[in-house]
Amino acid sequence: MTFAGWESFNTLQQQLSYPSGTNYRSVLLMVLGFSFTIMLMVMRMRFLWWPFHPAGYALSINFGTDYIWFCLVIGSLIKWVILKHGGLKAHRKAVPFFHGLILGEFVVGSFGVRSASSSKGQPILSFFLDKTNSFSYNILHFM
Repeated sequence: MTFAGWESFNTLQQQLSYPSGTNYRSVLLMVLGFSFTIMLMVMRMRFLWWPFHPAGYALSINFGTDYIWFCLVIGSLIKWVILKHGGLKAHRKAVPFFHGLILGEFVVGSFGVRSASSSKGQPILSFFLDKTNSFSYNILHFM
């Protein structure tokens, strides 16, 4: 099991083995986060110029965001330039192109995984039980 798996498991085990009372500070912070997200949603619906999306706030805490943040900035800048210089009509015409880029990335990636797995007889991504019979995820390198 990976570090993230053990961390979550140990936290859950601790809470189930030694239950404690309500953590009011955590509840307050959850209510504040929920309220902030609702405020972002209302502002997004009310004002066309509002640049912040509630999904962006939720995803900013995600593990993978630190790897793709620059792509998100570039995408936001391209969208801003299209909207600024071409308007909503140009934006609507550009959306299928960018959806095609995203779909193409997934299709090319799936061909790479398929060809690598068929050429070596084993997949690049391997899910199996290790010696301790715990579920693990390994990335096999291929040359």
